[in-house]
Amino acid sequence: MNEEFNTPEERINNLLNMFQGECPFERLKGMDPSLIDMPASFAKPKIIEHVKWLLKTYEPDISVNSVAVYDSDFNSEGVCFGNFVIKVEFEIVWFKLCLMFI
Repeated sequence: MNEEFNTPEERINNLLNMFQGECPFERLKGMDPSLIDMPASFAKPKIIEHVKWLLKTYEPDISVNSVAVYDSDFNSEGVCFGNFVIKVEFEIVWFKLCLMFI
């Protein structure tokens, strides 16, 4: 397997670019599509909460430091989600990884 495609960044990107219901045996895996049509003032906090839950559930080897949601006209690197751009700052939790191999 090519390690370049199995980085935490790539796995996070994949999770944030998939919608719930796309993965046959993991129906909750991915972004909630109902958040796209909400007004920005309601959607942004819900998107942040959902992203934190999603990463805690499906990427336990990372610790989320912050999640920011911007309007799509904001020129920032991140994942596009409807009219929003999502930016996640995280760190790898090495201690948990080491305990799994002991």
